[in-house]
Amino acid sequence: MDEFNFNGAAFKEGIFKKLMSGRNDSWAVRWDASVFLANKLTLYPGKSLVHHLGADGAGTNTGKTKKLDVVLNINPVNLQKIDEIPSPEGYLAIGKFYLSFKSYNPMKRLIFFLKSKNMIPRR
Repeated sequence: MDEFNFNGAAFKEGIFKKLMSGRNDSWAVRWDASVFLANKLTLYPGKSLVHHLGADGAGTNTGKTKKLDVVLNINPVNLQKIDEIPSPEGYLAIGKFYLSFKSYNPMKRLIFFLKSKNMIPRR
């Protein structure tokens, strides 16, 4: 489960358990679990095309935060086929992003760092 939880940076396993017991209704953890179980990858764009609603405190699963506020890309996107290659750098960046949402003690950050040194995303 370390890979699913980004070496402890994310709390997806806990969210998924709440979902299964009816205490959470997260679409995001459903997506993440389906991708993980199918041994697939998710492409995260460098520039956002959507605005995240619900981070104003009125959302179901996200409290009030400005961390999801981004400048939207207004330029046309040229789509092209790219190779499906896991990115260790991307995996670490996503883990660090998840860490920014939780108040971690120094030990949790150290564990994430040490585990991530040997982690390459699944394929």
